[in-house]
Amino acid sequence: MRGPEEPRRGSSLQELSVIPDGALLIRDGVLVEVGPTRRLENLAEARDATEIKAVGRVVMPGLVDSHTPLAFPAVGMSDDHNLAARAMHSLTAHRLEFRARAYLEAMARHGTTTVEVKTGCGPDDSAESKVLRVRSALR
Repeated sequence: MRGPEEPRRGSSLQELSVIPDGALLIRDGVLVEVGPTRRLENLAEARDATEIKAVGRVVMPGLVDSHTPLAFPAVGMSDDHNLAARAMHSLTAHRLEFRARAYLEAMARHGTTTVEVKTGCGPDDSAESKVLRVRSALR
């Protein structure tokens, strides 16, 4: 995207500023250059670069989810805390990990690249300890 470096607000959110035939130059995971393909192809830094064709696609930053109660409450139980607490106790750590891993994989497929897993949701110390073990296993 082109445009101002400050966050877009109001009507400026409608201005996508797409770069037709755009390209990115990335080195060691860091975005080095953005611009028209012809300009980037002529840069000395791009000579040995690996080309990834993304024609007809959108290249954009990953999403950051900064508040994810990954293991609690169970799906469909968020409104009934007693039911959610019983479910938390009845599920094994292995089952919670399996379910949480499936959530993380789905989040990644939809563009989430960073997740801050919220803890402190367990109904008691035993359940919270289970959530922390699951979180550790997901690293």
